[in-house]
Amino acid sequence: MEQVLANKILKWTLVCLVGVIVTLVVVGAVQKSSYEDQRIELQNQIASKDKTIEIKDGLFTVLTQQNEDLMSKLNGKDAEIANLKAELKKKDEELLAVTGLVIKWKKAYEDEAKAHQSIDPTTPGRDKVDFEKDFGYIGVSGYTLTNPAYAWVRVEQKRPLKLTVAVSQDESKAWHTYVTSSEENMEVNIELSAVNPYILQPKWYEGIGVTAMLGGGQSGSGIGGLAGIGLAYKIGNFDVGPSFIVTASDRVDKYFALTLNWHPFQR
Repeated sequence: MEQVLANKILKWTLVCLVGVIVTLVVVGAVQKSSYEDQRIELQNQIASKDKTIEIKDGLFTVLTQQNEDLMSKLNGKDAEIANLKAELKKKDEELLAVTGLVIKWKKAYEDEAKAHQSIDPTTPGRDKVDFEKDFGYIGVSGYTLTNPAYAWVRVEQKRPLKLTVAVSQDESKAWHTYVTSSEENMEVNIELSAVNPYILQPKWYEGIGVTAMLGGGQSGSGIGGLAGIGLAYKIGNFDVGPSFIVTASDRVDKYFALTLNWHPFQR
């Protein structure tokens, strides 16, 4: 009778312990999700007011927003954006990151140009001045005529402008966008920078796992062994699930258990 009572107490103690552990894990996961939502909201508020800064020559950065629906960030008034949205919708694709750039010269290209004066062969007595200047990225050339006054000028791009856009995440999980320019005289203003990391998150069923164990050793009654199998589900930094364990020595015992794995270094 006493043994039966002791078994019942042990059974209900284990049940209560399992209930407490599961409750703590679920409450912790809910609180973590709530804190994460608050963090993202605050960071987005800061990012929406952040200004593009040049941290070194030709390297610009801005705090990046985090958003689940990047399509809403795109301005459909521009033809190229409208085409992009239509193509993504047609292919059933989702945006991970989107960046809109506005590029302008920091200062005008100006310098003394090579010039020489001559007589217009088609109109004797009319002076003609030819000029040209190569700024490396921009080239300027042309000529002027007098009596009557006339000018012709040509401005051409001598080499392509190369921009590299990179998105990174720091230890506080805030996103940042960096832009490098091949030309030092280019000032970059990042008007829009947003990411959608949620499309990289695992689906709910990817959190399901199977656990197995097999062991052996010396017991009080001789050599014994154990085998077990179970299921686990990922909740926050924990893997939680039931397991069925069988031990064998001079007799076979069966156990039901709750397995709990903790990932302390997971961000």
